[in-house]
Amino acid sequence: MSRTIAINVAALFLDNENPRIADEGLRQREAMRAVAGEEDGRFLLSLAEDIVKQGKLDPSQSLIVFPYIGHPKQFIVGEGNRRLTAIKALENPDTFSGAVSSVVLDRIRKLSAKYQSNPIMEIQCCVMKDAQEAHHWVELTHTGRNSGAGLVPWGPHQKARFDFRTTGRVKIHVALLDFLEIGGHLSATERRQVPLSSFERLVKSPDVRMRIGVNMDKGGKLHFVNEDTAVKGLLYIARDLLSGTTKVGAIYDASQRTT
Repeated sequence: MSRTIAINVAALFLDNENPRIADEGLRQREAMRAVAGEEDGRFLLSLAEDIVKQGKLDPSQSLIVFPYIGHPKQFIVGEGNRRLTAIKALENPDTFSGAVSSVVLDRIRKLSAKYQSNPIMEIQCCVMKDAQEAHHWVELTHTGRNSGAGLVPWGPHQKARFDFRTTGRVKIHVALLDFLEIGGHLSATERRQVPLSSFERLVKSPDVRMRIGVNMDKGGKLHFVNEDTAVKGLLYIARDLLSGTTKVGAIYDASQRTT
């Protein structure tokens, strides 16, 4: 049976069979360097920055670990190898010299100076009986939706809704789609199917908004020169995108969005 406990960082070891590592059987130092080297270390840097800023790891996500055979009171990390590597980088940046870009290494060194004043000594871990028991949960974490059994990421509409509910910031493309749906001009199904990034790219263009006759003030309120004309223009854009007639490549540059 699994249990969740706090484990000293020094008692945790990377899984050298982690799929992030191309070569199996590496020693710990080389395994950490391999994990750190993804995207020249940019992913590692972003994670290290978040750890230092928050002063902790995500408390809602425990590492998944299992006993290190032959090493009492030590554990292999099945899930959480990047997090452990980021902490090791903050503890000793020079371990990763040559594994990440010099720019990334310099920034991690600066982060390390801050981290040392409040280091993470223990990490919450979900301890499994062995690697076999851990396998299912590690796989579920990293292999997508799995028909809903795995993590289902937010789409662009959900992300925009979260941003509004947590920050109060209203984005004009979301406000305009709300306006069309609430006014009965677009069905809820049509609204969900509008390619959000393309719609955003178009309505954020000052030239496009001028042609439609719409703008939004700092408080998030929409203003129309003529509402009926604006509805027609917005519906033309939305339905053109829904039909697939206009592709992202056709509106990528500002000059393309004014034709």
